Amino acid sequence: MASSTREDAAARLASLRAQIDQAMHERVAPAMSSATATAESAVRDAADTLSSRVRERPLMAVAAAVCVGFVIGRFIR
Repeated sequence: MASSTREDAAARLASLRAQIDQAMHERVAPAMSSATATAESAVRDAADTLSSRVRERPLMAVAAAVCVGFVIGRFIR
């Protein structure tokens, strides 16, 4: 009796694992792929915007970098 209950539980567990694996491949992986593509696009756009702003105002970019470096330096000490 105990061994059949154990076998039934093992079979149900194996079935649940198979269902979870199938759901991961059918639903989660495509959603993650889409989210990754969206994030990559957003980062690329932000980098392009930053690059164009630095070209437009190089002195402002240097001043901002100096300020950020100063603030980080103050936090590190």
